[in-house]
Amino acid sequence: MEANEMTMEVEAMNETTESMVQEAAKGIPSDVLKVAAGVGVGVIAGVILYKYVAVTLVAKFKARKETGKAADENEAVVIVGTDEDVNDETD
Repeated sequence: MEANEMTMEVEAMNETTESMVQEAAKGIPSDVLKVAAGVGVGVIAGVILYKYVAVTLVAKFKARKETGKAADENEAVVIVGTDEDVNDETD
């Protein structure tokens, strides 16, 4: 199939699709379309917020928690004893 034939078929499909959408939209009240558009925008906004905000915040909190655990493991252990214990060892 040549490029010209392909572009003609694509244009024909676009025209058919456009006419089908226009015919279908004639029977739908504009309020329904507004609600559908609002729901679509809300879903897209939710996905963007989840992907770029929620996931990164959870990753940051997990990283802080892990570094806190690592810092606790690396801290020096302080042994509390009496002076008698120290004097016994040095004698």
